[in-house]
Amino acid sequence: MKVNVYMAIMSHLSDAQHFIDDSTESGDMARQRINLAKMILSEYQDDITQYVDTNELDELWKVCQDKFGKPKC
Repeated sequence: MKVNVYMAIMSHLSDAQHFIDDSTESGDMARQRINLAKMILSEYQDDITQYVDTNELDELWKVCQDKFGKPKC
Protein backbone atom coordinates (compact mmCIF):
# COMPACT_ATOMS: atom_id res chain seq x y z
CA MET A 1 0.00 0.00 0.00
CA LYS A 2 1.24 3.48 -0.82
CA VAL A 3 0.34 6.67 1.01
CA ASN A 4 0.86 10.32 0.24
CA VAL A 5 3.90 11.60 2.17
CA TYR A 6 2.17 14.89 3.00
CA MET A 7 -0.79 13.05 4.52
CA ALA A 8 1.49 10.71 6.47
CA ILE A 9 3.37 13.65 8.00
CA MET A 10 0.17 15.51 8.88
CA SER A 11 -1.29 12.37 10.42
CA HIS A 12 1.76 11.74 12.61
CA LEU A 13 1.84 15.36 13.74
CA SER A 14 -1.84 15.13 14.70
CA ASP A 15 -1.20 11.89 16.55
CA ALA A 16 1.67 13.53 18.45
CA GLN A 17 -0.63 16.36 19.54
CA HIS A 18 -2.86 13.87 21.34
CA PHE A 19 0.04 12.90 23.63
CA ILE A 20 0.76 16.47 24.71
CA ASP A 21 -0.56 17.79 28.00
CA ASP A 22 -1.59 21.24 26.86
CA SER A 23 -2.64 22.26 30.36
CA THR A 24 1.03 23.10 30.97
CA GLU A 25 2.88 26.00 29.38
CA SER A 26 5.40 23.76 27.64
CA GLY A 27 2.69 21.39 26.44
CA ASP A 28 0.64 24.26 25.07
CA MET A 29 3.70 25.66 23.26
CA ALA A 30 4.45 22.21 21.80
CA ARG A 31 0.87 21.96 20.55
CA GLN A 32 1.14 25.41 18.96
CA ARG A 33 4.45 24.58 17.29
CA ILE A 34 2.94 21.41 15.82
CA ASN A 35 0.03 23.50 14.52
CA LEU A 36 2.54 25.87 12.93
CA ALA A 37 4.46 22.97 11.36
CA LYS A 38 1.20 21.68 9.88
CA MET A 39 0.35 25.13 8.52
CA ILE A 40 3.80 25.44 6.93
CA LEU A 41 3.44 22.02 5.33
CA SER A 42 0.01 22.96 4.00
CA GLU A 43 1.19 26.32 2.68
CA TYR A 44 4.29 24.96 0.92
CA GLN A 45 3.25 21.38 0.16
CA ASP A 46 3.99 21.77 -3.55
CA ASP A 47 7.71 22.19 -2.78
CA ILE A 48 8.92 21.80 0.79
CA THR A 49 12.55 22.10 -0.34
CA GLN A 50 12.14 25.75 -1.29
CA TYR A 51 13.56 28.65 0.69
CA VAL A 52 11.15 31.21 2.13
CA ASP A 53 11.67 34.54 3.81
CA THR A 54 11.42 34.33 7.59
CA ASN A 55 8.86 37.15 7.46
CA GLU A 56 6.49 34.75 5.69
CA LEU A 57 6.94 32.24 8.50
CA ASP A 58 6.37 34.98 11.08
CA GLU A 59 3.10 35.82 9.34
CA LEU A 60 2.06 32.17 9.42
CA TRP A 61 2.83 32.12 13.16
CA LYS A 62 0.44 35.08 13.60
CA VAL A 63 -2.25 33.30 11.59
CA CYS A 64 -1.69 30.19 13.69
CA GLN A 65 -2.12 32.19 16.90
CA ASP A 66 -5.27 33.84 15.57
CA LYS A 67 -6.72 30.48 14.56
CA PHE A 68 -5.69 28.36 17.56
CA GLY A 69 -5.04 30.94 20.28
CA LYS A 70 -1.82 32.35 21.66
CA PRO A 71 0.42 30.04 23.69
CA LYS A 72 0.04 30.33 27.45
CA CYS A 73 3.73 31.07 27.97
